[in-house]
Amino acid sequence: MEDRRGVHPQSAFLGAALLCCLALGIGHPAHAQQDPTITIMAFNVLYDAKDQDRSLEAVAQASPDVVCLREMAPAFSRAFARQLGQAYPHRAMVPRAGTWGAGLASKFPLRNVDHFPNRPHKIPALEATVVIGKTHVRVACLHLFPPLGKHRAQDSMAVTMQKNQQLRKDQATWLVRHHAHANLPMIILGDLNEGPDGDAVKTFVDAGFSRACDTATQRACGATWPGPAITGLRGLFSLAVFEIDHILGRGVTFLSAT
Repeated sequence: MEDRRGVHPQSAFLGAALLCCLALGIGHPAHAQQDPTITIMAFNVLYDAKDQDRSLEAVAQASPDVVCLREMAPAFSRAFARQLGQAYPHRAMVPRAGTWGAGLASKFPLRNVDHFPNRPHKIPALEATVVIGKTHVRVACLHLFPPLGKHRAQDSMAVTMQKNQQLRKDQATWLVRHHAHANLPMIILGDLNEGPDGDAVKTFVDAGFSRACDTATQRACGATWPGPAITGLRGLFSLAVFEIDHILGRGVTFLSAT
């Protein structure tokens, strides 16, 4: 399941979000009705967003079972615990000033929480195993390197984008190898900072993951960035242009994605 920037009218001036419903089990559509189902949300809440209450309202209204929060600043983490802590009693929150904060909040228990650099860069990934009765699913909440993040001041925009495209692919490759011997169903979600045809997304697909917005039985996906939270504009000029937020799964069946 996926939720994206600007999907809901009330989410104006928010970050990017994507919401999906999926069946956990052997990952075959013919058996999806017998498998336990959960909803999961990817939400970049924007570390410098001016109206965090609107973001919290969007989570509350969507009411996913699990939500991956990126760019989560300390103030947002505190507000989440205060306003949504009862609905999401199981939380792994690692807030940071700037863009590196992350959080996983769940209605189901979380086990084996891991917060680690998504090599070869230090930007962190956050993972946990979600326990739904007897079914366990590993969830990785990601924020891959942005296209325009400079490594050297003298690099041109074209060189910078080329380097970062390769870096995101290397991050995806590292994560795939990190989970090479995993035997649980797995969800990868978050702000991947590239489109569906990006090299990192392709790396995950080549490793057996499917993108919810490609495979869900019901889907209404689209662009997630920049949107009004970035432009500060309304109407036509506030529309998102690029689809950079994704949810992918292996060993699961996506039922819907919006």
